[in-house]
Amino acid sequence: MTPPSKTSFRILLGFVIVAIALAAFELGVLWQARTGKSHQAPAPAAVAATTNHSDHTSSIIRKSIRAEFNPQSALLIGANDLVRFHQTAFKEIIQAVHDRIPIIGFVNNEEEVELGQDLLDEAGVPGTAVSFIVHPLDSMWIRDFGPQFARWSDGTVKVIHAVYDPDVKGPREHDDELSAYIGRVLNLKVERMPLTLEGGNIQSNGDGLMVTSTEVMERPENRGYTLQQIGSLLQTYLGCETWVYLRPLEGEPTGHIDFCLTFLRRNLVVVGQYDKAYDPVNAGILDQMAKTLAGQKTSMGPLVVERIPMPPRTKEGDWRSYCNVLLVNGIILMPSYSGVDPAMEEEARKTYARLLPSWKIASIKSDTLIKKRGVLHCIGSTIPGYVNALPLIGEAM
Repeated sequence: MTPPSKTSFRILLGFVIVAIALAAFELGVLWQARTGKSHQAPAPAAVAATTNHSDHTSSIIRKSIRAEFNPQSALLIGANDLVRFHQTAFKEIIQAVHDRIPIIGFVNNEEEVELGQDLLDEAGVPGTAVSFIVHPLDSMWIRDFGPQFARWSDGTVKVIHAVYDPDVKGPREHDDELSAYIGRVLNLKVERMPLTLEGGNIQSNGDGLMVTSTEVMERPENRGYTLQQIGSLLQTYLGCETWVYLRPLEGEPTGHIDFCLTFLRRNLVVVGQYDKAYDPVNAGILDQMAKTLAGQKTSMGPLVVERIPMPPRTKEGDWRSYCNVLLVNGIILMPSYSGVDPAMEEEARKTYARLLPSWKIASIKSDTLIKKRGVLHCIGSTIPGYVNALPLIGEAM
């Protein structure tokens, strides 16, 4: 038999490398800042201030962005649409957390301020429960366009703002300007991260581990970046040490990872779970997410994965999730949906109660929100406890 030529061998090797790369992409891939390498996860063999302004140089080591289960100094909400079109959700959110955290609601005009005040009266909470700031917005999805707060080891804090280019008709210039406004008011330097990334598509354990969906690299605006370059941007601006990117749910319109999972501790993450008989494709995607995340390294030991049921879509095709929660200073705001088996919703509630026994769980009616392709995590964003939010509260009417 004639031995294969060197050229044939190289061609065969090339096909093997491509096949491995595609498999890694489907399963979820780890990028680690320490080694600068990309590799399939979770194979063990592959794992290699109190003030709001400072003039310190960039040589100071940056810490990771704060996790959402850590203490917070304020809750930001897009009250513009909430007070007009989602009044039940607005009132229930305020009732649940107004005594735990200052709430800042952005509205477009004084009419919305008056409407918001009327709703506070209906909810039986003080008129001071929400500090309304008239600052025009294009939408209520403050999670996606709002600020990220990055902190260095000396306490220096900066506002990080990714490129915001949602898949809608025309730019959302008011939304895109909000982070700059918040930075000015809080006397924080604002850094623009040159990556298109909505806040709903990044989850952090506060320990350097960050999770996104593959939507990040599939966006046309980001296709000029390699995986290594995207990982480096996440490291430079947000303090990411390990980046795990996962295939999003099939057919879910946003492609955001906050629809599928949420961190409850540095070493604990909850991942959704579909009934295989109802949706075998997305059941498999979520199972693979859980498998990829399980055992990832954290400072508290290997990452533990817990599962929570995913409710079926509505007859109109609206997507629902119990992972898309808001964590607010010891309270879990959990979506509640009409037409879902009460036993399933109770199972979700008991799961959170078991995992965070000292936290209070408040159910928020979210039927109107899902018709707009979002849930609770999408409409709220928090300022971490190490940032003084009082100057922003002082902007309220």
